[in-house]
Amino acid sequence: MTTTGHSDSSLAQLRERLSWPEPKPLSLVSFTIAGVQDFLAAARTTRDIWNGSYLVSYLTFRGTKALLEGISREAGRAPEDVFRWVLMPDVSCQPLVQHWVGKPVSGDLRVANFPNSVLAVVPVGKEEGAKLAGIAEEAVETAWGEILTRCEEELTKRELLSSEFAQLQWDYQTPFDRVFELYWCVLEIPEEKDFVERLRPILAGAPGSPNSYAMLIEAGGRVLGSRKMLRDFAQIGQEGDRCSLCGARTALADYAMEPRTKHRDRGRSVQLRHGSLTDYWKGVHKRFPHRFHRSEHLCAVCLVRRLAPLYYFPDKVFRQDKQEIQFPSTGTLCTASAVADLVKAAQENPALLGPMQRFLKTLKEATAVEPSIPFQGPMLPYFEQFDGPLREFAKTDGDWFYLDHYNAISLAREYGISEEEARRRFPENLAATLKAELRKLAQEFQPSNYFCLIRADGDHMGEWICGRMKPGAFNPEWHANLSAALARFAERIRPRLECQIPGKLVYAGGDDLLAFVPRERVLDAIQAIDQVFGETAGVVAPSLTVSMGCILARHNDPLSAAMKDSDSLLKDEAKEKFGRKAFAIRRTTGGGEVTGMPVRWREPEPLEMLKPLEMLLAIYQAMADRVKTDRYGLSARIVPHLDQLKDGLTEWENMSKELSKTQREMLVHATGRHFTPNSNLSKEDRDMHTQKLQGTVGGLYDMLAEWRQVLSEGRPEGAPLPPNPFVAVQNLLTTLRFLTREGR
Repeated sequence: MTTTGHSDSSLAQLRERLSWPEPKPLSLVSFTIAGVQDFLAAARTTRDIWNGSYLVSYLTFRGTKALLEGISREAGRAPEDVFRWVLMPDVSCQPLVQHWVGKPVSGDLRVANFPNSVLAVVPVGKEEGAKLAGIAEEAVETAWGEILTRCEEELTKRELLSSEFAQLQWDYQTPFDRVFELYWCVLEIPEEKDFVERLRPILAGAPGSPNSYAMLIEAGGRVLGSRKMLRDFAQIGQEGDRCSLCGARTALADYAMEPRTKHRDRGRSVQLRHGSLTDYWKGVHKRFPHRFHRSEHLCAVCLVRRLAPLYYFPDKVFRQDKQEIQFPSTGTLCTASAVADLVKAAQENPALLGPMQRFLKTLKEATAVEPSIPFQGPMLPYFEQFDGPLREFAKTDGDWFYLDHYNAISLAREYGISEEEARRRFPENLAATLKAELRKLAQEFQPSNYFCLIRADGDHMGEWICGRMKPGAFNPEWHANLSAALARFAERIRPRLECQIPGKLVYAGGDDLLAFVPRERVLDAIQAIDQVFGETAGVVAPSLTVSMGCILARHNDPLSAAMKDSDSLLKDEAKEKFGRKAFAIRRTTGGGEVTGMPVRWREPEPLEMLKPLEMLLAIYQAMADRVKTDRYGLSARIVPHLDQLKDGLTEWENMSKELSKTQREMLVHATGRHFTPNSNLSKEDRDMHTQKLQGTVGGLYDMLAEWRQVLSEGRPEGAPLPPNPFVAVQNLLTTLRFLTREGR
């Protein structure tokens, strides 16, 4: 361990910031709920992902709330006067905290904004600090117990826990320590004269820290990391079929329990009859209509995840409206861009309202017949700007815009009606009728089958938080500014993704983000995330960047697989292979390699900075124009053309300069060959547009060549690198072709 100037004033600055002078004791408390990614990945629907994310966010808030109350008692101040004692996150910007203390809520309570890790200073020594941390842990467990009690009341009311085995399963599966991993640690802040010696064993082998405060933060992180390494393990032994969602526990059922006639010391035996499982879940489907898929058999924990947003959070968090908390389906997210285009077109051309209203009227009548079928879902915030019939149309669940949704077998399986009943209710395919009527009015309506799951994460955040990335400025004040900036990012990204793009934010806590956007708006979303991150966190730390992993998945793909893929795409591709401050895109079907590129380049000289996303968006727009008009724009035929050219360049490995020059010229020439400018323009303007697009493609190649060269320097032999720039451009164009043409 090394440090520069450990006899600095950073600890005095911390005490001054907290108004807590020496020799009063101070301790650093860290706690985290671990295993969150696996908890979120156990999902079949977008609703499951939101439910799990919000549940963890709320539990962390309850623990932080108890910690703030403890600090308030010990310091003799009001809770809102000790917000700055929590170093990360900035709780003053947290909607749940604002709601708790009665302040105006600046964000959206329905977004999971609270990170799953908390770092705070408490005005006590180590032993008393451990008591405060224990109180925070108890508060989290109490909150979980409240949620369980409320869900159990609803299940008991519907006689779903009446059997002995179902109740035993519930009691066995739901204890807090069998569901979550909560870890905490306490580090008493040594006096200045003993500071280095006290922390030396903890920081052995650590890189140099710029000052005492940075050493303290890193030591706290190391102690918590050591505690997480000693994971608590509980043996789980259960009988029966596994949960169809998480697979970690057995599904609730009312298996018969009979005393053993032999080996009495082994207790009771369970009669594992599959019919008992299916009968039990038929009862669940009947008592909670349209809340569960007919093929689902869930464990107690996954059942709580489904029921908590319906029966706990509306009363506990959203007391004013007490409305159901729902999340748009993947079908709604896939079709959002096409619906947005149609709704905006109908504003300008009222004739389009006729087919839209006939579609809605027929659909309402068909689904209203008992047993009723839901046809509307939660509306995306983007459509709140519309009213009347346009708003009603936008509320329609996206699945009803797909032709194959009206298949009698699919309807019967999805909604629990007979195939004969499905054919009687829907004698015609309403989606096909809607498209045909709109086409007669020269309006195309082609909903996409794909959505994009975006996961974003700040680069080198551990280094930034410990002060190594900003050694000259790192102190308590700068640390607080960074924490506040990350909170502002979480607050400001929501309107960009939800109001300017018809997307939906799942969580944005600190530097982490998870969101869904329509396939057509992927690049816009990437640009928005990068811009807002730069406008918030980038103001405090100009060289702090963000990386993104983007999974393009079909509306009926398993979401659990998409969640896991997005995590590996972010870590292994965008961060490791692409060198961070980059994005990586992959689609789940149709093959194709992972594609991606830097989000920013040539930093921190902003005047010289290339803007890769702007170049890519310009090429995307040219390809989209060709799809939309079929008269002008960049033809998708450039992709197979480049694929043919690529085969002739394999023997040029030892001629790097000549190869690079030839590749660039080929790309520029192919762009000019496959680009058709608007014929309504003058010849000069047409030539200008062609040359501009050729220059954009050439500039993109130059940037990717420089990017690969920089990444190759200093990398171990055999370490993954981005493809050569020609292949990289071709892969990006392949992705753009998919983004513009799929579904049309």
